[in-house]
Amino acid sequence: MDSKTQTEFKKTMDTVLPKVLKIMEDRNLTGIQMEAGELFVEIKKMPQAMFAPASAETASEDEEGKHQIIPVTSELVGIFKWNKPGIYEPMVVKGDNVKKGQVLGFIESMKFLHEVAAPESGKVAEILAEEGTPVEYGQALIVLEKLT
Repeated sequence: MDSKTQTEFKKTMDTVLPKVLKIMEDRNLTGIQMEAGELFVEIKKMPQAMFAPASAETASEDEEGKHQIIPVTSELVGIFKWNKPGIYEPMVVKGDNVKKGQVLGFIESMKFLHEVAAPESGKVAEILAEEGTPVEYGQALIVLEKLT
């Protein structure tokens, strides 16, 4: 898509998108697809349960108090990726031990890959985000367990 087409597309989306979102809300739709010539747009509403207000600073302990639960949250809106393009294995899997700052995955936003790093050292307890799924700011992607 050339820059002129991109500019026109952005203007159209800036005008149309709020109307489409209102229609989705009014009709309680979970998704919609639109096609115009070569352009195809699909919008999906994410379930509220997928969004977590927790951040790395709001770790909690399990019932026994032995394991500290640390959510790894998205720092921006985009598409979650397990690895760089062309690499089809996830960077981490459930049960892996990770170090603070270790890259766990990526978020693709505006054609750039942004690293998702572990806020603390620990063990991957749960993986919440799937490859290629849209993610929101603050959404929990991975849960780490810090052994104390």
